[in-house]
Amino acid sequence: MALPKVKSDLCYETVRNIRERSVKIRRELLFDSPLRSSAAAISKRAKEIEQEYRQLLNLSFSEQVVGEAVIRQKLEKLDQAMADLEIHAGVVSNSKSFPQTVSYGNNYLEKFRKHAEQIRRTTGKKEIGKVSSGEGQEQIKTLIKEIVMTGETRQQRYMAIPDALWSRKGGAIVIRQSDGEFVTFLEAGFISRTLMGRLKGQFQALLEQTVTSLARVALAQDNKLSPLMDTLLFTCCNSRNFELLVEQDTVKFEEISSTNNLLFASFELEPSEQLIACPCTEIDKIPQTIASLTEIWAGKGETEFLVAISFWDGDKNHIISVCTEGDEVELMMNLEELWQRIDEMIFSYGTLSHQLYTSAKEIKDTAVSLVGS
Repeated sequence: MALPKVKSDLCYETVRNIRERSVKIRRELLFDSPLRSSAAAISKRAKEIEQEYRQLLNLSFSEQVVGEAVIRQKLEKLDQAMADLEIHAGVVSNSKSFPQTVSYGNNYLEKFRKHAEQIRRTTGKKEIGKVSSGEGQEQIKTLIKEIVMTGETRQQRYMAIPDALWSRKGGAIVIRQSDGEFVTFLEAGFISRTLMGRLKGQFQALLEQTVTSLARVALAQDNKLSPLMDTLLFTCCNSRNFELLVEQDTVKFEEISSTNNLLFASFELEPSEQLIACPCTEIDKIPQTIASLTEIWAGKGETEFLVAISFWDGDKNHIISVCTEGDEVELMMNLEELWQRIDEMIFSYGTLSHQLYTSAKEIKDTAVSLVGS
């Protein structure tokens, strides 16, 4: 059985980056410039390499490792060809030097907790201590610094960050803001053993439900509350609760049992910790009854993965959208913001399909494929 690919890794982002640069060149050059044809050819080749990458999913794990190395070499050559073309076209004047500093925001500890096992696996450092300990946190920071200092760094989009810094060493990828602030950790070539396509329609349970509040699941310890940005909790007027959890390889959506009311996170809790709901105060369109919803999927067949969900009221007005492209739950109150993100996704994933669900009893599947040029 074929296995689905990671939702967001360096190969797909490199393809997206090359194709976006191709579009930029074609926009800035005269219509009859021969460099426009060269840019289009590079973009087409990037798309072909992406398809070769997807075909690796039908191979054994050892064959995938070898195949990924070959694909990476092809993309490196293509990326260099694009850089040479940019110089000839006058789009860029010199190479960039990227900051090698790493700073940390307020939620870095939750990110460490979420990705601790991936960090241990990709770096081979099984001896990393508990993330709740100061020693464990310093060990992870040292490893992240090493990846940034000695790995390959590129600047390209990650989720809503157009100029994110991707630093890769082996299978470990560190994502930073352009100023060096840590964003997240990814595992290159990470493969899930659950077909995400089987999860289609899992949000149907919210149809015809009146959502009275949205909240983040938060980690509570020592009088400190830390919202987990990879979660979203839906509370309905009939006391039903549903939790959404986004991880690198899957999207988990489950109803919280009314008997035990147990929230969940992407990591194990320490004995002194507990999870509680932390309301999303920026939402001003709740309460609302969800009359229909749209799931937006990227890719084809067994490589599909969920990138966004939009919720609509009975008059077909947009309530809220949730972007699940990365490893956080991004809330989008403005529909235009979602469409802009979707336009950007097409350059990376090639095909997006929209699954419309209009009734909890009678589901209409109106998939539409959008193919990027």
